[in-house]
Amino acid sequence: MKRLLQITCLVIGISFAFTSCQKTKDVIDPPTVTELLGDGSWILTELTIDPGIIEDGVVITNEYNQLADCEKDDLMLFSDTGGLTIDEGATKCNPDGEQIKAIGTWALNESEDQITSIIDGTTLIYNIIELTRTKLHLELVAVIDNITYTRTYKFEHN
Repeated sequence: MKRLLQITCLVIGISFAFTSCQKTKDVIDPPTVTELLGDGSWILTELTIDPGIIEDGVVITNEYNQLADCEKDDLMLFSDTGGLTIDEGATKCNPDGEQIKAIGTWALNESEDQITSIIDGTTLIYNIIELTRTKLHLELVAVIDNITYTRTYKFEHN
């Protein structure tokens, strides 16, 4: 009986030792939308419009291919205080021009699924389709002459 009591105490002691020595993992909250947007710069990788627009008799749906190379390296920066900057990137379209192309503001709606930007007095509202540490996918919907156009922007973290 004494032996059974010793074994029971040993088993209980060992189980307490193992459970008390387990390391607790730090709980890290996922980043907020503001933190994801503001963590560095974003570079445009895709720009499409649906339905396509007609230029010189040709229907264009891939607007990214229409951009000059000096526009394809432009950077977008969201500050955590609501500032929005468009930077010319490594290649400026006008070598004598300013490095900063535009400055404005941005804000999230209450549900954090839309970004409202104001640049040069123009307000645009973008739907956030996807936002990760490396990807930003936005859509802008506009009705022009009773036609609903959807412009899709895809950015990568730079």
